[in-house]
Amino acid sequence: MLIIIIFSLILTACSSDSGKADSGAGNNEPASATQSAGENAGDNIEANEQAYFEERLYADVPDMDYGEYDFKILTFAEAGNPVHDHPDVTWHEDQMGEMLNDAVYARNTAIEERFNIKITEIHSNDSAGDLRKSVNTQEDMYDLAGQRMVASLSPITSGFYMNLHALPHLDLTKPWYLQSSVENLTVGGKLFTVYSEILISPYSATAVIVFNKTLHQDLKLADPYQMVKDGTWTIDALYEMSRQGSKDLNGDGKMTFADDQWGFMTGVDIMAAALFGGGGRISSMQSNGSIELMLGTEKTFSVMDKMFQIIYDDEITMNVHKGKHDQPNPNLAMDKLWMDGRALFGGTRISNIRLWREMDTPFGMLPMPKYDEAQERYYSVVSPWQAMGIGIPVTATNIDRTTIILEALSAESRYTLRPAYFEVALKMKQARDEESAEMLDYIFGNTVIDTAMTFNFGKMFEDFQYLASNNDRNIQSFYEKYLPRTEKDIDNFVDFINNLDN
Repeated sequence: MLIIIIFSLILTACSSDSGKADSGAGNNEPASATQSAGENAGDNIEANEQAYFEERLYADVPDMDYGEYDFKILTFAEAGNPVHDHPDVTWHEDQMGEMLNDAVYARNTAIEERFNIKITEIHSNDSAGDLRKSVNTQEDMYDLAGQRMVASLSPITSGFYMNLHALPHLDLTKPWYLQSSVENLTVGGKLFTVYSEILISPYSATAVIVFNKTLHQDLKLADPYQMVKDGTWTIDALYEMSRQGSKDLNGDGKMTFADDQWGFMTGVDIMAAALFGGGGRISSMQSNGSIELMLGTEKTFSVMDKMFQIIYDDEITMNVHKGKHDQPNPNLAMDKLWMDGRALFGGTRISNIRLWREMDTPFGMLPMPKYDEAQERYYSVVSPWQAMGIGIPVTATNIDRTTIILEALSAESRYTLRPAYFEVALKMKQARDEESAEMLDYIFGNTVIDTAMTFNFGKMFEDFQYLASNNDRNIQSFYEKYLPRTEKDIDNFVDFINNLDN
C-alpha cells in the first residue's frame, strides 16, 4: 500500500509539473472528463503501472493546441481473421473495465486532452490500396499509416512514406520505438516504417511455443520451464517430448485431425520461427549498411535438419496448412485443436493466445527452442506477416503536428498500453501461471527483426515458409532459385534510397 501511495504521489507531481521540469511531459494521470465511459480506467491503469514499474521517460515535444483536429491513423485488417483486430488504437465503451481497453482509453484521452485532438482509427481490409489512393490523389487523408510489414516494400519504393530520420521531433533512440526495427530497417540512413509501441502487433506477432499442462503432467515429462532456465530447452528436447505426446486415440491405425492427439501442432510460420530460434537468419545487416543473405548457409541447413524431424513427421505433427481438417481456414483449425486439448505442444504467435482465454485446460508459454545447449540465448522472431509498422504518408501537410503527436503517442503508449499488454493481458489472464510470466522475459528479451524477412525481398521469406506444406527439405535448391530475384529486390531498394534527396 505504501508503494502504491508513493507512486500515486509521483504521478500527481509529474502531472502538476507538466511543461516545467520535463519538456512536454503532459498529464500522466488518466483523464476523468468522460467518467461515464472511463470510471474504472484510472484505477486499472494505476494498478497497471505498479505492475510494470520502470523509470518514466517523456517525449521531448511541446504542448500544443490543435483545435480539435481529427488525427487519423490508418491500420490494416483482414476479414475473418481475429488476430489482426488489435485492441490498441480504438477503445470501446462497452468494454470498460477490461484492462487493455482501459489502457487504450487512458492513453488516447491523455494525448487528446494534451493536444486538443481526436484520435480516429481507419481499420481497413485494404489499407495498402487506401494509402495508394490518398497519395495518387494528393489528399491528406491519414496522419499515420500502419501497414502489414511483409507488404511494406511496395508502398515504400512507390514513394508513399517519408524518411523518419529526416523529420523533426522524433527521437528514434527512445525505447517506445523497438530498437531492433530502427537498426535493421534503416537502410542507407533512411527509415520509412518503424515498430512503435502505439501498436501491440510487434509483440503479439512474436513466435512462442505453448504446451498443454494437463497432457504434460499425465505423461510425466520433464519440466520445460526448468529446462528453459537451465539452458536445456532445445529442438531435440521438443522432439522427444512431442514424440511421446502423439497418440492414435481411436485406434484406427492412422492419425487424423478430428480424432487423435498430436505431439505438436503448428502452421507454416514454424519454418522461420524455428530457424531464428535456432540461431539462424534469413539476412544480416552488415556494419557498412549492406544486407547479406544468410539462408543458404550451413547454419540454416543444420537448424532446419533438426526441426524437420518434428514438423515433417506426420505421425507427430499436425501442420494445419498441410493436414486435412474440417475448418474453413488454418487459423481456426489450430484454435480448435488446441481448445479441444488434443495437442501437447504448439508453435504459434502470442496473438493466438488471447483467443484461447476461455479454454478450461491450463497451458503455459515457452520461448522457441535453441539449436543445442551450447547456444547462449533463446531467440524469438517477430513475424512481419502480422506485425504492423507505422509510417508518415508523403501527403501529410503539417509535419510538425504529425511528428509531435506520433512521438507523444508512442511515449504515452510505453507506460500505459505496453504494461497493460504485458502484465495483465498476458501474464495474469492468458498465460495461466507465474512460470509463463517469467518466460516472457526470455521471449521478449531477444526478439529478432530481420531486414530481408520484414521486407520480403524476392518473396524469399514468404515462400520459404511454404516448403513445410509439402515436406520439402531441399533448402539449397530453394535458395539458389530465389537468390537472383531477392538480390534484385535488394538492389532496387538500395537504388531507390540512394536516389532520394533526403
